Amino acid sequence: MSESFTNAVLSGADALRNRARQSLTRRGLDYGEYEGDIGRAIESTFRRIDPNDANPGSYFTDDIVDNVLGRTRDDLRYSFNNAIGRRFAPGFENNYFKADSDDAFINNVLGTQKKEATDYVTRARDRGMLDATGYGAAMGRIGEMEATGRATANRLGDAVLQGNRTRLTDVANRAKSEAGQYELGQTFDLGNYDRQLNDTLGGLQGSLEGDVRGALEGQKFFEVGDLLARGGAAQGAVNPQLESAEAIALRNRNRNASRGLDGTPGGTF
Repeated sequence: MSESFTNAVLSGADALRNRARQSLTRRGLDYGEYEGDIGRAIESTFRRIDPNDANPGSYFTDDIVDNVLGRTRDDLRYSFNNAIGRRFAPGFENNYFKADSDDAFINNVLGTQKKEATDYVTRARDRGMLDATGYGAAMGRIGEMEATGRATANRLGDAVLQGNRTRLTDVANRAKSEAGQYELGQTFDLGNYDRQLNDTLGGLQGSLEGDVRGALEGQKFFEVGDLLARGGAAQGAVNPQLESAEAIALRNRNRNASRGLDGTPGGTF
């Protein structure tokens, strides 16, 4: 290895170090933080140069430093995304809004309307409008309506829960987006997204009952006019005038109950 070769290599390496220092300073980065990795990249480049190369200094291009910084940035992005994956593991949102999170509210709404419907049918029986056969048929219809109503209520409640879960995954997605766009010199704070999650979660959990109630508002799960008709058909007679007055009153009560206007303390179901 000739002296001229050695001098050319050292000159090229020193020039690259100076350019790297100036470039990092302009970007607001501390050269000392990356000096070790840059030095190893320069050494690796030197070992690949043919000792007989007439221009060894030409190998020490800015790409060497750019590649070092790019790998460092990518390693940090990878590290950040791993931390995000541990904090916001796939399906994490389901832990906060489980499938049965709305059951109590749905049961309350269905239970209230079912009791109204059952009381209505019982009054009809007590007034002689329904005999045992008619009463049994009407009660059987209540069971059918409850099953259908529960399916509808569950679907509406699930939509609320899924919307809430999406709000939580939005927080995780924002964290992933920031981590994926991270550049050297920036600060990535996963704790910021923890705080966003907690704030979002607190609001959603606090409004869950009202949101489910709003989704069920106006739903008449028990069509009281149909009950007496079913009972009457089974026994062969029904009083339509009495049915109409009772049905209208009960429909109004159901509608008010679903809107929280039934006088229940605190506006709850």
